[in-house]
Amino acid sequence: MNRFGFAVGAALFAFGVAVAAPSHAQTLSPQEGDLRCAAFGLALAGMPNAPAQQQSGGTMIAIYYIGRVEGRDANINLEDALFELSQRVSSAELENERQRCAAEFQATGQRLITMGTNLQRRAAAADGN
Repeated sequence: MNRFGFAVGAALFAFGVAVAAPSHAQTLSPQEGDLRCAAFGLALAGMPNAPAQQQSGGTMIAIYYIGRVEGRDANINLEDALFELSQRVSSAELENERQRCAAEFQATGQRLITMGTNLQRRAAAADGN
């Protein structure tokens, strides 16, 4: 895959182009799936002509998925893992991961929002005692 492959996938991710989820998504290891999502985030964060909000979103996605990858293997050489991914995964395959990555990231965001609301409610109730 050429060096622009990740940027193409990130552009589709950023602009919400509908792409069918891959049929092989269920067979990816958690580490492989998270590396693919991290690659999307990094590509989006590094798009020079993308609006700042999209670059920021890409940074958040990359940080989240890199944290998951490193949480499983603190000794991983992330640069090597991402480079190796870029050599064996086609741009089309990576583009197809967009929906899965977005759905996972959005679900996590929603869980955090709900947790924050619950914590505020509980703190208010505890202050009332």
